[in-house]
Amino acid sequence: MKRFIFMMILSCSSMLTHADDASLNETLVRIINQINAIQPLLDEAKLALDPHQRIQFHVEAFEGPDGKQHPGLRADLLNIRNALIDVINHPVIAPRVLNRWRSILRVSPHDKKRDCASLCHQLS
Repeated sequence: MKRFIFMMILSCSSMLTHADDASLNETLVRIINQINAIQPLLDEAKLALDPHQRIQFHVEAFEGPDGKQHPGLRADLLNIRNALIDVINHPVIAPRVLNRWRSILRVSPHDKKRDCASLCHQLS
C-alpha cells in the first residue's frame, strides 16, 4: 500500500512538473511577443530623440567615452529574446548514452582491425 501511495505521489508530481513547464513556456512566448512588439516603438523613439540633449538615450549600439562599443536598448532586448528562445527550445530530457554500443564500437590499441561481421556478431 505504501508503494502504491508513493507511486501515485510521484506520478502526480511529474504531471505537475510538466504542467509548470508548459505554463512557463507559454509565459515566455508571451514575453517574446511583447519584445517583438516593442521593436517598431524603438524605431519611433529613435526618430524622436534630440541628439543635443545632455543625457542621451541609446537605442542602437554606441561608442562610450572610454572608446569601447556598448550595446543599445535594441541589442539588449534581442539578447533577452534569444535567451528566452533558448530556454524554450532546451530539451527536458537529456539524451542517453548507450554503453553497450560504446563498448562494442571501441577499438583497443592491440585490436586495430574490426570487420563488419565481428561487429554484427557482437550486436546479436
